[in-house]
Amino acid sequence: MTTSTILEQACAARSRLQWRTAALLFTQAADQLEGDPHGNTTANEIGLRRDAHLALCRTEEFKAYRQRLNKQKPRPDLSHEWQIPRGSLVTLLLIPRTRVAA
Repeated sequence: MTTSTILEQACAARSRLQWRTAALLFTQAADQLEGDPHGNTTANEIGLRRDAHLALCRTEEFKAYRQRLNKQKPRPDLSHEWQIPRGSLVTLLLIPRTRVAA
């Protein structure tokens, strides 16, 4: 699937208020962008990751995550999550993890 198709699906999911799907699709679109030849993060990637983070903030998984963190003393500084979104938080909270049987 091309980045533009994924982006169209992400925007459609966001307009239907399907926050979980939108966050995952925006992250997928950002992951598929070509990297900068100098190793810098491009403005397009930052924009897509912020869109993913904004959609993530509306999910129940994110709300539960924040409630757990707000109970910690001292409260952690979470500004990096929205200032420099990397997509790992979307992956951590929204992609189900399988348990390995020991």
